[in-house]
Formats: sequence, C-alpha cells, structure tokens
Amino acid sequence: MQNSTSYLPPSKFDWYRGSTDTSPELVAQVLKQSFDNSIIERRSPRFGYEQGASVLSPDGTELAFMMWGGNNVGTRTFLEASGNKSPQFAEMMRDSFKDHILLRGDVATDFMGGKADFESISKVMVQQARKHNVTTSTVGDWMDAKRGRTLYVGNRKSPVMMRLYEKGIKEKELELPDLVRLEIEVKPKTVEARTRYAAMPPEAYWGASRFAQAITNILGAKTDLQPSAGSIYTPTDNERAWQWMLKQYKNAIAYKAEQLGGCPHALGLALFGIEPD
Repeated sequence: MQNSTSYLPPSKFDWYRGSTDTSPELVAQVLKQSFDNSIIERRSPRFGYEQGASVLSPDGTELAFMMWGGNNVGTRTFLEASGNKSPQFAEMMRDSFKDHILLRGDVATDFMGGKADFESISKVMVQQARKHNVTTSTVGDWMDAKRGRTLYVGNRKSPVMMRLYEKGIKEKELELPDLVRLEIEVKPKTVEARTRYAAMPPEAYWGASRFAQAITNILGAKTDLQPSAGSIYTPTDNERAWQWMLKQYKNAIAYKAEQLGGCPHALGLALFGIEPD
C-alpha cells in the first residue's frame, strides 16, 4: 500500500530531481512544450556533467534545469525543478519520461495558525526524534523568534530528513505571519527505491521513514510506512585505514607492481613482506 486518507493540509512537491535515459535533445523539446513561451539557455553544469541548460520564462525566471554528458555520470539526462514549479514539473516527468528515477523529492504542506503552530509542531517533532534516535538541529532566530526559526529532524546526508520553518515570518512579502511550512526531503539510495518513489504521490512521502510517519500521523495524517529509501553506508575503521593506505602509497604500490611484472599474486605476497623466489 502507498498511503491512506490524510488529514494533513494538501501536500505538494517543492523540489523534484530525477534522471532519464531520454536524449537531451528530446528532453529539451519536451520541456519547451511543457512550459509555455519558455526559452532554453546554456548554464554551467554540476556534479561532473559536461553540459547544462536552464528552461527560462520570458522574464528570465528559471523553471527547470537539465544536465547531460560526462565521463563519470553515465548516459542519462539529469532534470530538476524547485519551488512552485515543482508540481507541474513532477507531473511532466511522470507523464513524459516513464523510465525516470527519483534522485530527490521534497514534499511540503502548510499550516495557518490555530493549534498547528510552530511551537506545537516542533514539540511533536523533537519528541518523536528522541523516540526514534534521530538527530535534530536548529537554524534561525530562536532567541527572539522575530526573524524566523527552522527545525531539522534527520541528517542532510541521510535518505530522509524533515524540516519545519516559519515561512510567513521569513518571507514577509507573503503577508501571512502565521504561515508554517513542514517539509520532508527524500533522497532514495537504491535504484529500486528511486524507481518506486518516482511513481508515488506526494502524500505517500510522509511515510518514507518511521520517524516521519510517526510525526505526520500525530499531526493528523493517515500515512502508511513505505519500503526503505535506503541507508548511508558507514565504513569500518579497517576499511577507512585501507582506503587511506591506498591513497597514501598508491605510487609506491604501482612501482612495486611494475617491478613484479604486473603479477597480482606476486604483488599480494609482497604487500605481506613475502618476496617471490
């Protein structure tokens, strides 16, 4: 099951990043068709890609971003959108690129005053973080609460992280001082999880981990726990030592291998101090 009825305020994508086997030429064509009157301009790539381009509105606002090419990134085309264009972009990805996998998906829901204020929601989040042994951190004006506060539950490097912030205070132009936003950031680590989350509705993302499901269910959701989005691999001390040794003595090991005629067996013995006959 993906999710049951939710009594949270409506959920929507606020960031959507994925990749597809579709050629960059065809991807660019689909993007232009999806965003009316848009133009495509070259942009500096990231993450090891060789080429990058932005999809821009007539006034120059970035609507989406794509990258492709590079020796270490494979043949897939990278696509991304954030902010209020994310729902439209996610729908386009799911309709036009059925093979795409999700690299990052942020889902947001907004609360407007009443019992669901920043203090009450943050209290629930901290309680559940402690119960599930998940780290928390804070950013912003926690002393005076005049410039906006942010609470994080989870690690930025982990597959699932939640944040709560005073959007109405931080973005005063909205003229909604009581507006509080709750977000979940999901970055699946396996191909299976990336494929699965690329098809899930945004409401289902609240079940991406046990602590996230617990928090949102207390807040009124009826969300099922989803299969794991993956985990971060932590190397052992011996593995870290081995990697350090390879980095530190790479040239010396290569020189010894050349002396031994490239024989892996002889090199293995030499690493243990056993010289071949």
